[in-house]
Amino acid sequence: AADPAPAVAPTGRDGLAQSSAGASCWGIHQEYPALPDGTYWVVTPTLGRPLQVWCDMTVDGGGWALVGRGREGWTFARDGQGSAAQVRNPVAGPAAFTPAALATDLVDGLLDGARTSDLPDGIRVRRAANLSGTAWQERRLAVKDQAGWSWAFGGGVQLSSTTVDGATYAWGNTRDSSVAWGGQPSNGLTGVNDLRRMITYPMTQHGGRAGFAYGSTTSGSSSSTAYLWQQASERFAVAFAQVFVRPRLSNSTAAPAVPADGLPAAARPWSLRQGAEVQPWGVAGLDHTGEARVEPWESPVLSLEVAADRVYVGGRFTTVQQGVAGVPVAQPYLAAFDRRTGAWVDTFRPQLDGRVWSVVATPVGLLVAGDFLSAGGRPGTTGLAMLDPATGAVVTTWKASLRRESSTGERALARAVAVSSDAVYVGGRFTHVTGGTWNEVRVSNAVKVRLSDGTPLTSWKPSVPSLTASISLSPAGDRVHLAGYFDRVNGDPSAGYFATLDPTTGAVLPGQGAFQPSHPTSNKYQLAVQEVGDTVVVGGSQHVLQQYRRSDRSLLRAHVTLSGGDTQALAVVGGQLFAACHCYNWTFSDTNQWPLPTGYSRVDPVNGISMLDPVTFEQRPTFHPASLRGSDAMDGIWALHGDADDCLWFGGDVVRRSYSGDAAADWLGNVGRFCPEDRTVPTAPSGLTATSADTSLTLRWARSTDVAGTPEYWVYRDGRVVGTTTGTSWTDTGRTGPATYAVRAVDAAGNRSASTPPTVLSPFGLVLSPMKAPWRWTYPSTTPADGWAGRSFDDSSWATGTAELGYGDGDEATLVSAAPVPRPLTAYFRRTVTVPDPGQFSEFVVDVVRDDGAAVYVNGTEVCRSHLPPGPLSASTAATAVVSSRTDETTPVRCTVPPGVVVAGDNVVAAEVHNADRWSSDLSFDLRLGGRR
Repeated sequence: AADPAPAVAPTGRDGLAQSSAGASCWGIHQEYPALPDGTYWVVTPTLGRPLQVWCDMTVDGGGWALVGRGREGWTFARDGQGSAAQVRNPVAGPAAFTPAALATDLVDGLLDGARTSDLPDGIRVRRAANLSGTAWQERRLAVKDQAGWSWAFGGGVQLSSTTVDGATYAWGNTRDSSVAWGGQPSNGLTGVNDLRRMITYPMTQHGGRAGFAYGSTTSGSSSSTAYLWQQASERFAVAFAQVFVRPRLSNSTAAPAVPADGLPAAARPWSLRQGAEVQPWGVAGLDHTGEARVEPWESPVLSLEVAADRVYVGGRFTTVQQGVAGVPVAQPYLAAFDRRTGAWVDTFRPQLDGRVWSVVATPVGLLVAGDFLSAGGRPGTTGLAMLDPATGAVVTTWKASLRRESSTGERALARAVAVSSDAVYVGGRFTHVTGGTWNEVRVSNAVKVRLSDGTPLTSWKPSVPSLTASISLSPAGDRVHLAGYFDRVNGDPSAGYFATLDPTTGAVLPGQGAFQPSHPTSNKYQLAVQEVGDTVVVGGSQHVLQQYRRSDRSLLRAHVTLSGGDTQALAVVGGQLFAACHCYNWTFSDTNQWPLPTGYSRVDPVNGISMLDPVTFEQRPTFHPASLRGSDAMDGIWALHGDADDCLWFGGDVVRRSYSGDAAADWLGNVGRFCPEDRTVPTAPSGLTATSADTSLTLRWARSTDVAGTPEYWVYRDGRVVGTTTGTSWTDTGRTGPATYAVRAVDAAGNRSASTPPTVLSPFGLVLSPMKAPWRWTYPSTTPADGWAGRSFDDSSWATGTAELGYGDGDEATLVSAAPVPRPLTAYFRRTVTVPDPGQFSEFVVDVVRDDGAAVYVNGTEVCRSHLPPGPLSASTAATAVVSSRTDETTPVRCTVPPGVVVAGDNVVAAEVHNADRWSSDLSFDLRLGGRR
């Protein structure tokens, strides 16, 4: 049984409008337990603005927020599926079978930033248990030690327990409840194939369509109305399912106050756009001719360099091409493109006869490295050449040529290059180098040459027994990092696959820990290395990406991808670390185990490139290029490079950037870029004013400007967003007292302007004497006795009646005369109003309905006069204007009561209403007294 609901002080947050949004479905249910299942507004500080969600207010104590629903075809994407509106409508039935799910940011907002593993009720999955949808299964997933929401159900979010229809089982995972995963021990569900099994990965039997499937004993139907689906006769039926969370956030939690000088401007966190930019030109074709060995990779692009306004692309491609239907132009191995427009630079025409594995801009020229025999047909340019960056012509004053001594005649290969202020470090597969004016020098797959002319610097001569794939220099200049296929350096096995060397001598630095492979016996080669801050990041085979402490190379953290996931390139752009791979499924954090990751802290989707915090090494799944795709070879990304605009250029085996269906827009010629999200905040709104009504305030402000178009405005009341609009006014209704208001602009990217300073505003406020109230009245021919409007006057002989009082319009509640004309000119009215404490109000106002003219008194003091002449009034005083339109007859005239007139206790409100003449066909009176706090 559910715990009894705690007592909650009323807050008026019923979730039925933006302005009354609750803190959660649970918070609304605690305050209003009689409210039914349905759509409600909720808001948390993390959400920022109110969000409509569908709340289950019935099951297991109620207060569940629906975050996803559907049958087959779940993508479990970080950005959700469909729209938030589709998630909440429809929520069940065949119309809801197409999956829809809230984006991760919205679910995290509903949790108000809490850890998913801290949810006291876990994740609730409600699955149809038969074809007709008349039977259901309730499942509770208790997430194990995970910060934030993750839709990576198909990757295997680890669970501390699973509860199925009330029966609890230890451990488990979201990928397949009946298969041990992530190093978990077996439990009561291991091997179970009935309705208790839950499978979420895209099964081949189902044509790759994922969902919340049952075990092999459960059959479904391909009918569009069946609650259990299967493609043919494969069983493992996929159920229509709903996913809920229940963060127990109380409505009584106060929002933080807006600071005295307003909320500061806040740009969204730096990230790249999810979609790659359209690139008009690219490269195509593949050439393996004469390679030392036919590498298994089919990537046209192997290297990138961005210098000034050009992007240099190297690889094994053979042509450049404009668009999907463009005519290929022969330009093998190395080409240049305009950084801003993406156009091919046809004046840069280098001539090489082999692949380019590395290209680096230097003060001397454009250094290229690969397995070419010559550049520009010139001798002494095997594997290395310095080119003119404008034309591609060989710089003849620079010379460093490689040779490989091999019984098979294999070409020399320079694969990795790193440049310091005065030297070039080169790694690859070669045995000799000839440079500058030197004769040939024997080396071992790594060499250092002078930057100015290519002369070998033989003091740096490490012995590297196999291919060096990557070289990185420390910013401090005190070490050189190597990664590759070698199992030792200088005979030291602790420097295998990842070595840190002295930049002068080539000696292995002492006190450095050894590389920690993700598998003890499988391939250990590493393909990328880079020093980042106080750490060194290494990635390569068996799908590993690792962070080591710089000082001693002790392993700090490691991440592993599931399959097809070797790390192949690294880059720091915009202060974030990017890692490229041929990985297209899941990445597992805090594990160094492959092929089955164990003990991981979380799982996230990955698609070719991942973003990480360079200090903490946390995965940053806010950047997920979901549509990026390669050829059938799926060899992934092999090159990354940033530019002056903090755009991330990438190259490799990448043939499409999106799946829009527009071939021209979707096409990518194996090179492209992601540029940063908009981080320009809108200008702040200004001039906040308010117009007061009975129980409402209409706020108005001056429009903001934004580079991305019209922003949305968020209206804060007492620190909480209670309304949103794209206009420059908003009305807060149902108010009876003062509140603190502020307004800020928010653009489509989530950048928030500074707000207006907090301003205390109040509507009309408390109605002390309402319209349609009872009054004492008289309609005499002569003026009442002196003091008739004062507190001490005896009005017991007057008649009584409820307003509206008058005659002639047909809407009167009390008829004051049915006599024929001519009638008396003036009617008189009195009413006693009790005000216990006038000091709690900042001012008092009266609204009077009059036809034709009126004067109003409080405690004998005149406070209002309309359509009457100045000076003393009597029963024979005629109104100065005729009120004839229906609008004027019914629209109140507002007047402010002077300070000090209203007293504590009983107060008399009196009025006299005058017609313009005694032959008038109508007379009307009603009045309201109110106070503003």
